[in-house]
Amino acid sequence: MEISLRIKEYIDKNFDGNDSALAKSLGMSPQTLYQYTNGRSIPGGKILTKLAGLGCNINWLLLGEEGVSKVREQSVEYSTEFSGLNARIEKLEKEMQELKAHNYDLLKENERLMLSEAKMRGEVLQLNSISDKLEKNAKIKG
Repeated sequence: MEISLRIKEYIDKNFDGNDSALAKSLGMSPQTLYQYTNGRSIPGGKILTKLAGLGCNINWLLLGEEGVSKVREQSVEYSTEFSGLNARIEKLEKEMQELKAHNYDLLKENERLMLSEAKMRGEVLQLNSISDKLEKNAKIKG
């Protein structure tokens, strides 16, 4: 069914077939409306917005019932896909928080090991110094 026929159907159902009443509601002359109902012209954005404001389903008007069904099916597919993506995002955010916590633990362990290494180096230097002194004492005595 063409858009013009759906406009006529809308007029029949909502304006008791009175073209002039719809034309008046849209702020246009009946002659201008006739351009749409006979298929000579297709309503633009302003007219479609006004029709929507009057309760006309614009998807139905432009696409017909089959088109509306396709839009609904697509919407369900997108909704399902969106839900799946949300679940995946939540899972990744949780993993990221766990990795941040693990990273923090590793940084603390690294800091502890670096302090321990510095302490050991200090102790090695002390031992080397003591060893050098012992060798000097042994040479002097020996």
